[in-house]
Amino acid sequence: DLIQEFKVPTNITSSEFGTGAGANVNVVTQSGSNEFHRIAFEFHRDNPLTTQDYYSQKADLAKPIFRQNQFGGVFGGPIRKNSTFFFLSYEANRFSQGQSILSIVPTAAQLGGDMSLDYLGKAAPVIYDPNTTTVVNGKNVRTPFPGNIIPSGRIDPAMTAYAKIFLPAPNTNVSGNNYINTSPNVLNGNQGMIRIDQRFGDNNTLTGRFNINDSHNIQPTAQPVVNNTVGNTFTNAMISDTHVFGPTTILDVRLGYHRNNLQITDNA
Repeated sequence: DLIQEFKVPTNITSSEFGTGAGANVNVVTQSGSNEFHRIAFEFHRDNPLTTQDYYSQKADLAKPIFRQNQFGGVFGGPIRKNSTFFFLSYEANRFSQGQSILSIVPTAAQLGGDMSLDYLGKAAPVIYDPNTTTVVNGKNVRTPFPGNIIPSGRIDPAMTAYAKIFLPAPNTNVSGNNYINTSPNVLNGNQGMIRIDQRFGDNNTLTGRFNINDSHNIQPTAQPVVNNTVGNTFTNAMISDTHVFGPTTILDVRLGYHRNNLQITDNA
């Protein structure tokens, strides 16, 4: 509702569009008027309207979450009639969708050193003791661990502590994997705009506009306690002065500022 009109020039564009290639989107935002105008909206989608995911169903897990809310509104009008106007806009997005991420995690027996079976319960390859390495006829020869079991004293305590925190227990046997993570992909975003227009007679208008778009996306990984967090903040400001000299001559002077702050972190 804050957009008055837009154009999409394609192919070779004029030099005023800088380094943009292929296509540019030009947006003209709404300005206030002598009458107050307000609009509010909300879009809602909830979990009962979604179907069960194939992989989570095969693993006999609960249906992944899918919930979306988009809401906001605009408000514009006069600060001083016939000369000074304002226009405000706000929109928020709250999105949460569970994803079925298949992976392989070690079993409890494997974490305890028992490597006789693989993660699917089949006979595992022979595990050799590196401390028994000898050279026979120019080749390294090692002795297998008895029963393919690594003694508990040979397991690094740091790895045991790491496994307790970061490695979940197997919960499925789907498509050659033994773990499925249905944690939601969460996206929370807020964006807003304020625009002020000042008219100096019929031939000159001074305009100032400020936009901000702030979003945070939590992306689940194969490990439920580890997420990628993507934070993105766009800030844009513009001030322009438009003077009409006649029916064929217009002077439009603009100064703009744009900043994009992208941050990606791994959280555990």
